[in-house]
Amino acid sequence: FVRASLVLVGLAAVGCGALYFLLRELEASPRVALFGALTVAANPAFLLLASSFMTDVPFVALTLLALVGYTRAIRRDAPHLLWWAGLWACLSCLERQIGVMTPVAALPLLLRPQGRLTRTAVALPLAATWLAMLAGSWAIASVMPRTGEMELLSDRLRYWFMLSPATYLTYNLYVFVPIAFYA
Repeated sequence: FVRASLVLVGLAAVGCGALYFLLRELEASPRVALFGALTVAANPAFLLLASSFMTDVPFVALTLLALVGYTRAIRRDAPHLLWWAGLWACLSCLERQIGVMTPVAALPLLLRPQGRLTRTAVALPLAATWLAMLAGSWAIASVMPRTGEMELLSDRLRYWFMLSPATYLTYNLYVFVPIAFYA
């Protein structure tokens, strides 16, 4: 238990460090970047989850590492960093499936290539990342037995196709009103 807790606390520290470097890469002052990283580190929910067996903290740390890689690749015209970012994104996807969205951060490079970041230099690591995510998810699904929760989620999947895309759009736009109120 103690060893696992130390690993999670270490991942929390890595995540906070990654946030610091991400903010610095986005040209925040060192003071602002440090304040941002310390704000996350001192967040009671983050501290509580860092000492539990939940996957929130490792997911955040791995996703932030991927975002640092994508941001540095874009800002420093370094295609090799896309591969490293893809590795971190794959690991975040294996931690939580929503990590499949992390490589979307690099998609603008396909629309507007720059310097050494040609369409091919961007498309290859992104495609490899998504294929590795798919292969990893398939491997886990084939090795692990299906649980009751998986069966329930599979059964609920049919509800996604009961509404039209226009209805989904309407519902999602409606959500912005209460969010704007609280913001």
